[in-house]
Amino acid sequence: MIGVQISLYQPRIFELEKCTMLLDMSSHQMVNVSGIYEIENLDEYTGLKCLWLEHNGIRFIENLQHQKELHCLYLQHNLIEHQENLEPLEKLDTLNVCNNQISQIENIACLKVLHTLQISHNKLQTVQDIEHLKYCDELGVLDLSYNRLDDPGVLDVFEQMKNLKTITVWLLNLSTGTLTVPMECDGSMYVYQCMQACVEYCTVHFVREKRI
Repeated sequence: MIGVQISLYQPRIFELEKCTMLLDMSSHQMVNVSGIYEIENLDEYTGLKCLWLEHNGIRFIENLQHQKELHCLYLQHNLIEHQENLEPLEKLDTLNVCNNQISQIENIACLKVLHTLQISHNKLQTVQDIEHLKYCDELGVLDLSYNRLDDPGVLDVFEQMKNLKTITVWLLNLSTGTLTVPMECDGSMYVYQCMQACVEYCTVHFVREKRI
């Protein structure tokens, strides 16, 4: 954080210069504070570009209606179960909700310029849990690793994501070795290549590359 001083007296009360563009409220960055449990008191800080709230006890995404300039939101390592109340964040480019309690991807198609979604270490398991992704038109980078996805049908969802460039995902119950999935998208042929495999999991790093 550059040029900003935060004085915390209670977990949910803070003071900072209203002109700041970057705000780090991660628990490991704050002194004498056990953590933040609610997102609040940000109404006056309308110019925020990046907001770090990781490693807290936050259960709900809320009270961000005044952060219309926000580009990056980091909420990893919390207790979040649902992606909600994101509609005001029209300029959000990056969302990190890794290491939470999310069992379904939802309510992010409203983020029209969202390019990067990091949602590893959650509770996603079925095609239905991730099918909302096909409505995220600008999503280019996706991290779904360390979930419990076990249906090869999730590949159909990826195929419908027209701007997807890179995806990291673990697919259970696939045979080990290299997994190659030819796919035609927007008139061009692409290949999804499995970069690493082990005995119980096939760790697939999908990189979409145009086939010559």
